Amino acid sequence: MAAEKNPFAKFLTHFTKGHVLFHEGDEGEDMYIIRSGQVAIRKRVPHGDIVVAVLEKGDFFGEMAMLERIPRTAGAEMVEDGDLIVIGSEIFGDMVKGNPEIAVRMLRKYSLRLRETTKQIEELAAKAEGAVAAAPPSGATMERPTQEPAKPAAPQQTLPEPAPRPEP
Repeated sequence: MAAEKNPFAKFLTHFTKGHVLFHEGDEGEDMYIIRSGQVAIRKRVPHGDIVVAVLEKGDFFGEMAMLERIPRTAGAEMVEDGDLIVIGSEIFGDMVKGNPEIAVRMLRKYSLRLRETTKQIEELAAKAEGAVAAAPPSGATMERPTQEPAKPAAPQQTLPEPAPRPEP
């Protein structure tokens, strides 16, 4: 990649599989765009780490800490060898000013990420509601109360099949 053909060439860095780019809680001055390879985004949970996403060519990450000047909300590790564009906050600002399309593309990606996150929350909420409905009431025991045997259910009624339509 010649610098004159690719304006990002001077920001391109090669990383090997297993390289930890940053840990959750680290300060963050840079964001990353994946040119090749894959990156796992990891989040700490009470019993270890979970992979919340595996990103690949064209994806970007690390921008939250850079833009908001807050510690990293997750960690990032190379899943395979790859090349990443590493962009600092000052350079990022200049790039967006010079090419507003960068901001538009990022907004589209944020919209997609928000939609996916909303779907995950809805699925988790549905699972939680199911678990609450299936759980015995608070303070209830698992012993069965003594009662009469259940009566057989009423027979199911079926609707008649619709008459076939005549062919035109």
